[in-house]
Amino acid sequence: KIGMNSTGYFRQCFKDEFGVSPSDYLKQFTSQLLHHRLKQRSAVIQRHIRSQVPAHHSFELLVHRITC
Repeated sequence: KIGMNSTGYFRQCFKDEFGVSPSDYLKQFTSQLLHHRLKQRSAVIQRHIRSQVPAHHSFELLVHRITC
């Protein structure tokens, strides 16, 4: 048989090993993953917008037009 019989014991072992509870670890991991994915999507959108801007317009001018 492999595993642990007690979830409490597992939580304690996990916290001793990683310094945080399993639920806090999961929250941190999902938060970091979400931040990373949003950052990637933002970069893709910025590249797309820049590719649509004529050479004589600046990116800042386009952003100003969008936000105003």
